[in-house]
Amino acid sequence: MKQAVILAAGEGRRLRPFTVNKPKAMISIAGAPILQYVVESLAQNGIRDIVLTQGMWNCATTRAQLSVLSTSPPFGFANQYALPSDFLRFKRFQEDNFETPFAIEAVSNPGECFEFRGVSYGVRDDVLYCHLPSGRNLTYIAPRLMPAKKPWGRPYTAISYMGWNTDPKKGPPGWIRLDTYGGKLTENVVQALARDVQVNGMLNVERAGYPLVLHVHDESASQVKRGFGSIEDYERLLSMMPPWAATWPIRASGGWRGRSYRKD
Repeated sequence: MKQAVILAAGEGRRLRPFTVNKPKAMISIAGAPILQYVVESLAQNGIRDIVLTQGMWNCATTRAQLSVLSTSPPFGFANQYALPSDFLRFKRFQEDNFETPFAIEAVSNPGECFEFRGVSYGVRDDVLYCHLPSGRNLTYIAPRLMPAKKPWGRPYTAISYMGWNTDPKKGPPGWIRLDTYGGKLTENVVQALARDVQVNGMLNVERAGYPLVLHVHDESASQVKRGFGSIEDYERLLSMMPPWAATWPIRASGGWRGRSYRKD
């Protein structure tokens, strides 16, 4: 690993009032900011290129907070390397993260495709498609863009689509316009790919003679005759990645055998 990215763009609402005047990553725990522990751990493992993402906290604010790290005696790492200029590169994502700009570009330019690391967005027939590395699509019906402002006043481009409402707080069930943003779009991609990886493993165990009887979240359960197969073989089959995820560091662990299903 040559580079690390520290996600520090959140408002820290659940940590208020501690985050009223500082990023949550700079809250002190046991005498040191949270960010200090992360950076020290990365440095101790040979990471020399650290990117710090920011949201509402501008570079000047965070740099001022980080200057504490390079002057406080208790921090061995800070004394040795003089934070933040030597190690931290600050990145302020204008649309909060990678996914939003590509979705916005796609909605703004129907018929064109915008791709980043195997995930692509495009609009056709008033539907926004997110094409995944696994080969399937996520769909967002009737996508629309409109100018908006963050709670702290920064303008941005909001994106919405038509979806089926299941939240009583938003009214009765039915089609309504739903807002989304970079974090949600990223979550959609991550959850969808996690499902595709799990299904690939489920098909692997089925083909190897372990008939599935249920799956619970990220667990798969098969019913076999006593003495058939092994936990190690089952985990190996679940860990076999499809070609599009061949380099992903994923493996199954924690398997068990029993006469009935249970939660550990």
